[in-house]
Amino acid sequence: MAVTRTILRGNDLVLTAERAQGAPDGIYLAECTTCPATSGRVDSDPDPVARWAILHTRNTDRITVSSS
Repeated sequence: MAVTRTILRGNDLVLTAERAQGAPDGIYLAECTTCPATSGRVDSDPDPVARWAILHTRNTDRITVSSS
């Protein structure tokens, strides 16, 4: 199986996946779009952010949450 590598280029910037030992697979964060609450950043595991979003929307009226 061939390994592919995606490189996105824009002006002088190059975005690639970080492959260093100990580097996270991703950094997850959710922000409420109604109030200033956030889940806080979490490395490699989106589950705590998802749980925060569910609990935050359940405990607050008229809340929408966006993730990044």
